[in-house]
Amino acid sequence: MASPGPDSNAGPPAGVWIRRIYLGHGSSVQRAREMSSGPSGMLDSPNETLETILPAPQSQHIAHRTVSPCHIFRLPVELLVLVFIDVIMSVQAYYGSHRGRPFNLGRVCRQWRDLVVHTPYLWSVVDYTIRDLSTPEAEERVVASLRLHIERSSPLPLDVAIRLSATPLQDESNLWPTISTLFRRASAFRFSTGVGIHAVLTSQVLPQHAPFLKCFTFEDNDYDKDIEPGEEMELALDAPLLQLIKYQGAPVRFPLQSYPSVCNVSFHTSSDEPSRLIDQIRRFHNVVDLDIACHERNFVAPGLTPMVLAHLETLRINGIDSLLIHDDIAQSFSCPSLRSAKLHGTCDDYNNGLVVAPSAVTLFMQSALQTVRALELNLALSRESSDAELVPAVVEGLVSCAQLEHLAYHIHTGVGIIAALSTPQTDGTWVCPRLHTLSVHISYRVLDDEPLRGEAVKLAIARQGTGLKKIEVLSGRMGDTSDWLPFQGRLDQILSTESVVSLDDSGDEI
Repeated sequence: MASPGPDSNAGPPAGVWIRRIYLGHGSSVQRAREMSSGPSGMLDSPNETLETILPAPQSQHIAHRTVSPCHIFRLPVELLVLVFIDVIMSVQAYYGSHRGRPFNLGRVCRQWRDLVVHTPYLWSVVDYTIRDLSTPEAEERVVASLRLHIERSSPLPLDVAIRLSATPLQDESNLWPTISTLFRRASAFRFSTGVGIHAVLTSQVLPQHAPFLKCFTFEDNDYDKDIEPGEEMELALDAPLLQLIKYQGAPVRFPLQSYPSVCNVSFHTSSDEPSRLIDQIRRFHNVVDLDIACHERNFVAPGLTPMVLAHLETLRINGIDSLLIHDDIAQSFSCPSLRSAKLHGTCDDYNNGLVVAPSAVTLFMQSALQTVRALELNLALSRESSDAELVPAVVEGLVSCAQLEHLAYHIHTGVGIIAALSTPQTDGTWVCPRLHTLSVHISYRVLDDEPLRGEAVKLAIARQGTGLKKIEVLSGRMGDTSDWLPFQGRLDQILSTESVVSLDDSGDEI
């Protein structure tokens, strides 16, 4: 038997061991975390002494300590910096934690403080939740903390995340120029708020040249409020390296005609008209990943020319029903490179019936989904009559999805789509001939699932040997669904067997 190596009893890897030591290191680190849990946790100036950071007895103890009880204090400076970077760049697993809090480390001892103050990378992450601006002193503490990051991180680009839930007392606040400087220096800028500061942001913060900016995220946590007519957010982003935009809030407008570097776009604007939103999407003609949410149905559709998104590969639409009311809107999407799509929407009203136009459903699928390979289709319906009207349009649209390999379909009322997939067309070809997997999600509204079981078995038998490898049935009903396990096994057996299975007139297997 081979003898143990020299490190066989060494325990966890050195990096894990060092991190455990740091995270478990005494009251100083714990107290530092508590002190820096909000914007008031800060160092007042780069030249402050250790005595201003810690109480006198604790400071004297650290300053005069000759033999450290922890191995981490004896690490070489180069390794210690790497440990600090790992700690600061990762989110800790305790409530209210933030990335990028070098104040914690600077309060432990003089050696750590000197190292932190003179290591710019440790200050390049600016992660704050600002809740209190009720007094000039509170505002100045916040501004001073942010400025320390600006000064000590120079000249590195910044990773900025600010959550603002308070507003300054005065319009001429020092907070806005400071945040504007952070934006100008940022490579990633994430800003969330719910206090109605659109005008200040668009006039004082965002109209800056941002040479490093690659990722921009804006969240208005109160965006579901009633938007005043004409109210919108204008984003004049002068960022030549910008690649990602995520926006949630009031209707958004981009003044430039083209943003060629942007490849990832997310717009969630519940009150924006689809036609106006489409006009904004046109500006990102190189987009690869597009995620939109739009729920406004009350609008007049102007004539729109097709919007060709030649590079789009992934499409997610929440509120697809708002795009399926008018034919002009529905056929404005042209996506010749699309590979994956998720479409969710509520397509009828229980009292008034279908709210989308069946012709628009077909036109959208024919214009946008011809090359899609993975499709999730959740067109929520509450009435059987709506299903009868909509299914033929969806089936006609699926006929154009000749490349489709993976379909996830949500059933709310009927089983017409399943039946269409199991029935050859008049020319003998199948709908979605390259289909490999089908996931059927049954809504909780479906009380009688026997028709679905029968159609699923027919589909498995009909498409046996055609490339269909898996039919997965998932129920959204509460309660005991254990009887689905044997049924799922039956479907798997049919699709995996080499012999042909057929049904008698009653629908049972022969």
